[in-house]
Amino acid sequence: LDGLPHPEARAALQLYNYYRARILERIPMVEEALFDTAAYLDAARRSPDLQDVLLGSLFWVHLDQGRTGAARAIAEDFLGRYPGNRLGRELRAAVLYHAEDRAGARAEQEKLREEYAALAPAPGRLRLGQYRAAGNLARIANAEGDSAARDRWLAEWRRGERGPAGPWLPARLRRELARL
Repeated sequence: LDGLPHPEARAALQLYNYYRARILERIPMVEEALFDTAAYLDAARRSPDLQDVLLGSLFWVHLDQGRTGAARAIAEDFLGRYPGNRLGRELRAAVLYHAEDRAGARAEQEKLREEYAALAPAPGRLRLGQYRAAGNLARIANAEGDSAARDRWLAEWRRGERGPAGPWLPARLRRELARL
């Protein structure tokens, strides 16, 4: 990868290799996925136009590998540069959930859901944020053992799933909520 002239290409291939290895590591003779965080971070920093996108991907790699502290640093850095940004707050809520701060994750997701739901309808605008928040709230309520709240949020999530937003909702969240 060092011979590639563009940092974006290096970062993209690193992500590809990581997720390919994550899929293949289920085969007993395949080694676990390795990820050179320092090299990826260097590529992200050398790409000012795509830095936030690349760091967003690194955020999810950190969560995938259980490094909530590193993921939290990316979310907080992003929010430091873009205060109040809803996607940044979704990242922070994900960290809180994975760090088992369910109350913090729930509070953030409830605020996000309200904000997304208050956005005026517009042609071509899908309510992805609202439905993601509802799905995450269902997941949080399930983890807290609150079946009434889980069912209420699942009903909203399922309305989104059946509507035009359905194909665009996160696949991992869809799979997790299908098991509830």
